[in-house]
Parts: sequence; structure tokens; C-alpha cells
Amino acid sequence: MGSGTEKTWEIGELLDAVAGLVEHRFGGRTWVTGELRSLSRSPAGHRYFELVEPGTDGDHGSARLAVTLFDSQRQRVNAKVIRAGNKVQIAEGTELRICGQLRTYAPQSRIQLNMTDIDPAYTLGVISQRRELALAALTAAGLTELNGSLSLAEPAIRVGLVTSRSSAAAADVLDEIQSSTVGFEVLCIDARTQGRDAELSLVAALRTAEELRVDVVLLVRGGGSSSDLSVFDSETLGRAIARLSVPVFTGIGHETDHSVADVVAHSSHKTPTAAAAAIVRSAEAVEHRLASLTASISSAAEGAALRAAASLQSRARAATVAARRHVAHEEQLLGVRLERVATAAPRALDAARALTDDLASRAASASRLRVERAQQVVDRQAELVAARDPARMMELGWSVAHGASGELIRRAGDVALGDSIRTTVAGGTVVSEVTAIEADDATSIDARNGRGSR
Repeated sequence: MGSGTEKTWEIGELLDAVAGLVEHRFGGRTWVTGELRSLSRSPAGHRYFELVEPGTDGDHGSARLAVTLFDSQRQRVNAKVIRAGNKVQIAEGTELRICGQLRTYAPQSRIQLNMTDIDPAYTLGVISQRRELALAALTAAGLTELNGSLSLAEPAIRVGLVTSRSSAAAADVLDEIQSSTVGFEVLCIDARTQGRDAELSLVAALRTAEELRVDVVLLVRGGGSSSDLSVFDSETLGRAIARLSVPVFTGIGHETDHSVADVVAHSSHKTPTAAAAAIVRSAEAVEHRLASLTASISSAAEGAALRAAASLQSRARAATVAARRHVAHEEQLLGVRLERVATAAPRALDAARALTDDLASRAASASRLRVERAQQVVDRQAELVAARDPARMMELGWSVAHGASGELIRRAGDVALGDSIRTTVAGGTVVSEVTAIEADDATSIDARNGRGSR
């Protein structure tokens, strides 16, 4: 008890008072909308989650409301969802409109909603509205036909499979592809296909497939509720598919499901298995065309070979007949020529002998004349050589001078004053010392200092 006049509350008393105010203000039923986050389950089957403002990150700065769905009420809520076509799933990221009793939870000093009812039409309306807005934006940007305009490789055998790696959809696709006769190469690129992180995960997986240079992308997911499949109505995912440089084949949900991803993809199919079967059919069709073309080429080649063989045989027979005729004709001509040769040969032989004798006589006479002329030339050359013999030249007064080292002295400039020189003359060698040098150009060299003057 405080000493002042203002009332002081016990904690339990204060919380009870707040609970009374909440119940008085909001009554027994309160409807609220928000995006589901942090879903968990207790061993008793109860569900706990939070509702946050749609479009926020759901961090601690965002408005949030704790929700409890007891197992007894969960069965009632599930029955209502089933009656609505089972198109809404209470899962991460789903926008919900739910009803419950607003209560205080004293142990954690918080207000929470004890859920008792759900409005499936609200969630379906949000999903439908988002789908329509996304389609309108993609259409306005001219993106709905972009991926569909890409040409599919022939054959498209390098496949990028974008889905949850451990899902039944992945297993169905792999079974369909592996049962074919085509040698596919499948690159499995794991991605989340539902929940708040699915959009970014799928976009990243598509870009990875493009970087891996696949021939075609298989974007698949098995069946589920409309809220489970809502990520495939994302405008962001639609833009990523439309702008991909690789054809995208989709197989999403059941036969009746048709998403934004299906609209912008190159080719959409009712199920993952159907999408895989379409790729198999495309590759097998190319194989069949190649096999048919190969068979046609083989058949044409065989026909051409047979025709060529027949033509060759016909030409060989004609050539044989023609050759025989030609040989017979040439034999006749040869006989005639032999007769002519036999008659003309003696006369030709006599004429050839006479001509040969005449030519031999002329050749002998010409040869003697050439030999005589050649001998005269040789004699004259011998006389010239004898005339230029060094010994004879020295007899006529010529001499040869060498320096002290044996080098030949050709001109006055090759020696200097005081040099010793050896002069070879007829009958011996004269050794002398240079005391003066007189050049032909009137330049004299002083014997004492070796300097020239004009």
C-alpha cells in the first residue's frame, strides 16, 4: 500500500484490469489481417505464429500480433479451408484474415489473439489481385512474349532443373528424363518454391542456370494450395523469367493451375512430368529427324552407288567393244606400214650409209683443221708466257725489291729512310739501306728527317 492518494497496482491486478478492458472493448470476436510469420507447432498440436504488417520485413520495429491456434480450433479452421477448396495454406508469408478472441497473456505481459476462424476468400482475393497487377505490369512492359520468342536448341539436352532438390516434382522430372533414350545432361539447381524467401531463391536459381549455359530451364513445382503457389504469381519472378536468355519450360501445380510464371515462360505445361515430357519429345523429334535424314542419305547413296555401278558396267562393255575395234583397225594399219617399211628399208639404208660416209669424211677434215688452229693458239700463248718469265725479265734489267721482313715493295711510299731492303736481280740479291726517296710526282724526302717537300 503506497503512502500517496493515487492507487498502486499489483502486477497481477494490473494485468487482470487490462484483460478486462480488452475483453470489454473488443468483445468475443475480433477480425484482423496480416502476413503470417514465425510459425511453430507444439507437441500437443497447437500452432503459434505472428501476424505482421504486409510488405514489411517483420523485424522488431514492425507492428506484430502473437496468435495462438489451439488444436481444438485448428480442426475447425481446417474444415473451413477444405470446404473452400483447400486453396489456402497457413504457411510462412501467407496473408490472412482471421478471427479470434483478443486476450492478455500474463506470463509474457502481452496481448495475443486466440484464433477461432479464418476467411479463405480474403487470402484468395489478395493472391488474385496480385496476379492481375503483376500480369498488367508485365504486359505493359512488353515482357509476356519475350521468353517465348527465343529459339529452342536442337536438340536441347543440357537441362537446368530449378526446383526444390528433394521434392517429388524433382523426382518426377528426373524419372521422365532418365526413361528416355536421349543422353540428357541435367543440372539440378536447388531453390525454395514457397514461403517468404522463395521469390529471391527462384530468381537466383534462374540466373545460375543461365550462367551454366544450359539449353533450356525446367521451372517446376508439385501441386499445392493457391497460397503455396503464390510465389509463381510474383511480378519480380515474372520479369526474371521474361528476361532470361534461355527458354523456360514451366510445370507448376496441378492441371487447373495457371500462374504468371506460366504466362511469361517459353512454354507452360500442366505438371512437372508434362514439362519434362515436352523436352523429351522435342529432343526425340530431333533424333528422329536426324535418323530419318541419315536413312534418306544412306538410301540415296546406295541408289547412287547402284546406278553408278550399272553405268560403269555399261561403259566398260562399250569401251571393250570400242577397244577391240580400234585394235583391229590399228593392226590393219600396222600391216600396211610394215609392208611399206619392208619395201623402203633397203633404199633408205643405202642412202643412210652414203650420208654417213660423207659426214664422217667431212668431220675428219674439219677436226684436223681445228686441231691445227688450236695448236697455233697454244704456241702463241707459250711464247707470251716465256716472254714474261721473271728470270728473263731480270736478264733484261728488271729487279724485285723486298723489305727486311720479306714484304714486296711496290711503290716508294712502302719504305722509309734508314730501312734495309733486299733487291733481287739476275744472278743474285743486293742488300742496301735507304738514304733518300725520290717520288715520280717531284716530291722529295729528306734523307735525314724523312719529311717530304715539293
